[in-house]
Parts: sequence; structure tokens; C-alpha cells
Amino acid sequence: MVNMCSQIDNFCTTPLDGAVRYTEASARRETLLRRVIDEGYIASAALAAELGVSEMTIRRDIAKLDDDGLVHRVLGGARAVEHAVPGFHERSRQHSPAKLAVARSAAALLSPGTIGIDAGTTAALIVPLLPTGSCVVTHSAPVIADVEARDDLELIAVGGLYHRSSRSFIGPGALSTITDLALDDVVISVAGIDDGHLLVADALEAPVKRLLMASARRVIVVADSTKIGHRAAIRLAPVERAHDLVTDHGVSSSAVRELRALTRVHLAPIAAVA
Repeated sequence: MVNMCSQIDNFCTTPLDGAVRYTEASARRETLLRRVIDEGYIASAALAAELGVSEMTIRRDIAKLDDDGLVHRVLGGARAVEHAVPGFHERSRQHSPAKLAVARSAAALLSPGTIGIDAGTTAALIVPLLPTGSCVVTHSAPVIADVEARDDLELIAVGGLYHRSSRSFIGPGALSTITDLALDDVVISVAGIDDGHLLVADALEAPVKRLLMASARRVIVVADSTKIGHRAAIRLAPVERAHDLVTDHGVSSSAVRELRALTRVHLAPIAAVA
């Protein structure tokens, strides 16, 4: 058995018999999630034996990950969440003029402070526009790289299990880090807004987005007009959870009225970016 202590520092110990003992729930769940993503299925009995814990402990870990929408609990173990989400680069090319307009309008709402930026493509466009002196909190690899290139910004990079589709870090490690943070603002991208809810397409990203929102004084949701009325599989939160919603002038007047009954709506002029 591979000793995981070198990969997950301070989360496991090696007793005299050489077996790895996982002493932190977050490390076990990170390992469980990684195995489910890599293999599609994990048996609770086999993983319990491998990690040196009881099968009941593994079942509790699976139940927690299932509650967070990261795995599906099944008889005898857990299987991967089935989803088909376009890759980050594919999504970043879609509707770029509208996304740039929305990013500019959202950036105008921000003051220097501790600002969370999630892994969405529209949110990522805000980094060059952030006010000097801000501290950026993010689990997005592209955002981390862009912030690192600006010497007038501080950076808190949220680590965890790397999710290639969104180029972001997810899982218990990411959630554990965000839990201890206090954000002034957070910018959240969504896949759709319909029936009074903010919607996302990826169950693996949803728990990180929710916790970022819970950690912030103000939630700014960015969504170009193609997202209004668009359906996606996962309910992230009610629209009212957003303090500000930034979209563009492509939204119908009736949709704007409905949204303004729930939150503040800002319409970005696309022509200003063309």
C-alpha cells in the first residue's frame, strides 16, 4: 500500500505496524473523493481496510460527501456524480463580449478589501479590474495565476482536489480553508438563473460556491443575458441570496422586472466593450 503521508501532511500517522492511519476526516474524505473521481466507484469495506479505519467511519464520510453533492451514496460504497460540463476554455470563449461587459460592471461595484472570486469564466475576467490593495481569495487556478502577476494584490489560494473541467480546487480541503475566512465581497458565476434560483451545472463545484457565498458580507452574481431563463442541473441558492446581480442589456424587460423583485440588478452595456 502506498504511504499517503507524504502527499497529505499532518492528516495521517504511521503506527509501528507500518499501516497508514487517517486521523482527520478531511483527509479521508479528500482521498475518498479522489478515488471516486479516478475510478468511478469505491467500496466502503475496501477503503476502510486500506485506510485503517472502521467501515462505519467510511460510511459516515460517504454520507457527508453525498450531502455535499460530491458523490452518490450507493449500497456498499459510493459512485461518481455523473455530469457533462463544458471545459473552462470552451466556456470562456462563449459570449465573450457580454462576459467582458458584465465583468467591467461587476468590478465597478468593488472597493479595496478581501474579495472572493470563484471559478467561473466571467468571474475570472474581473481580476485585471480589481482595485489596488485588495486581497483575493480564490480556488480557481487561472485566477491564482492572474492575481500572482499583479504585485498590487494579495492572494489567499484555496487548495484541495484539482478539478480539471473548471480548473479549480474542490473537495473537503477547499471547504475547510474557506470555512475560516471572512470576505467583504464574493463574485460568483452561475450557469443559469430560472424559477427564482441560481443554477450551476457541476455538483462538484456547488459546495465551494455556497461556502464562499456564506463567508461574504456581499454576494455579487455575474451572469450574461444568455444565462437568464437558462436551466442547469443544480440549485445553488435562491436569487435573493445575491445582493447584486450583474447581467447585460440582452435580458428582456419582463425578466428584469422579475429579477428586480428579488435582488438589485445591474445591466452592463455590451457596446462599450465591442
